[in-house]
Amino acid sequence: MTGEREAPLSPAQLAIWMHEQVSAEPTLYVEHACYEILGDLDEDAFAHTVERALAAHPAFSAAVHARGALPRMELGVHPVTVERRTVNADELAATLRRESLSGPSLAEGQLSRCLLLTVGPGRRVLLVVWHHLVADGASLRVFLRTLQDLWSGAPPREAGDGLTVCDVALEQRAAASAATDRAREVAERVAGLPVRALPPLEEGPGQSRCVVWDEPTGAIEGLARAATAARVTVPMLLNAAFQRAVGQVWGLGEFLLGCVAEGRSVPGSRDLVGCFVNTILLRADGSRGGTDREVLRASGRELATALTTQDVPFGAVASQLLREVRPRPRYFPQIYLSMDGPHPLELPGLECSRVRIYHPQAKFEVALILEFTEDAVRGVLQYRTSVLTERTARRLVDAFTDGLRELVKAYDRTG
Repeated sequence: MTGEREAPLSPAQLAIWMHEQVSAEPTLYVEHACYEILGDLDEDAFAHTVERALAAHPAFSAAVHARGALPRMELGVHPVTVERRTVNADELAATLRRESLSGPSLAEGQLSRCLLLTVGPGRRVLLVVWHHLVADGASLRVFLRTLQDLWSGAPPREAGDGLTVCDVALEQRAAASAATDRAREVAERVAGLPVRALPPLEEGPGQSRCVVWDEPTGAIEGLARAATAARVTVPMLLNAAFQRAVGQVWGLGEFLLGCVAEGRSVPGSRDLVGCFVNTILLRADGSRGGTDREVLRASGRELATALTTQDVPFGAVASQLLREVRPRPRYFPQIYLSMDGPHPLELPGLECSRVRIYHPQAKFEVALILEFTEDAVRGVLQYRTSVLTERTARRLVDAFTDGLRELVKAYDRTG
C-alpha cells in the first residue's frame, strides 16, 4: 500500500454520492453516535483525547471534490475539533435532535463534527456527527476502540502498512472493473424474482417515515440461546423472522431482499474508519411453508451464500438485473435489512450509555435496521410513503417482533 491521501470514490461511495445528488432530502446520509457520560470527568483532557481519536482516522477530516470525471475524496482537509457547550436538561432532547442532523454537508465541504455538551454536574453528552461517505456502522466500533485505547493510555491499533481509506477505494475500484463475471453469477442466482415486489401507493419517491421500537418491546430473553440451539447465528434468526413478517403482511412468496455487508475484504481495512459497506441480495421466502428448522436452515444457507460474494460491487450486480427493466425503479432493492451488534463506549471510572436519536431517513423504500444483544433487539423501520402507510408499517414491525418471539420460544428450552 502507498498511503494515498486522495483517490476517486469507491463504487459504494459513488453510489451514495449519486443518490444524494438526486435526493430531495439533504440529510438523508447524515449519521451520528451519541453517548451520555456520568461521573467526574476532566473535560479538557477528554476533549483533547476525542480530538486525537478523530485525527487517528483521517476519513473524519476528509473532503469530497466533485471536479473532474469522478468525485474524489481527499484526506486531512477539515480537522475536527470538539465543540463544547452547556445545555439545560429540559433542552437536551431538542438540542440532540437538531444537532444530530446538523453540520456534515457535501456542499459545504466539512463531513464530520463533534460536540461535548455539559448538562449538569457529572453529566455530559458526547455527540459525533458525520456523512455516510466518511464512515459506516462498523467504523463506529473502530473509532470507539481508538477513543477507549487513548483514554486508558494504550496505543491505538493501526492499519497495516500505512493503509488509508483511499488505498482501499483504489483497490475496490480495480476489483470492480474485473468483477463482471462474478456479478453475472450473483445476478443469475437471484434471477426471476420481481424487481418491484411492492405496488406504488403514490407518485414519486414519497416521504421518509419511521417506526421505532425499543425496550421493553424489544426484550426477547433467550435470543442468543435459541440461535445456538437452532444451530444458526442471531442474524440468521432475525433474517428468517423478517422474511416471514414480509410474507405475512404483503402475502409475498419469493422476493429480493437486500442486506448490508461490511465489505472489508481488503487486508487491514478492519482497523480503518471509512465507508466500505456493500449490499448483497438474497432470494427471500415469505411463505410459512416447512418447519421452523427447515425455514431457518434454508434462509441461513442463503445468507451465508450471499456473504461469500460481498466483495462483488452491488452496482455491477444491479446493472445486470436492471438491464431490461423500463422504467428503472427509484430504489433497488425495495426491501432491505441491516443487522449489527451493539456499539458500547467503555471509559474507566465513568458510566457511559448510548443515547438513540431516530430520524426518518429512508434510503430504501422499506428498510429494517436492527441492533441486537443476547436477549434483546431494537431498531427502526425506515420506509417511504410511496409504498407503505403508517398502519402497514406498524403491522410489519409487530409481525416481525411476534414472529421472532415464536422462533425463540420454539428453540429456547431454558427460558
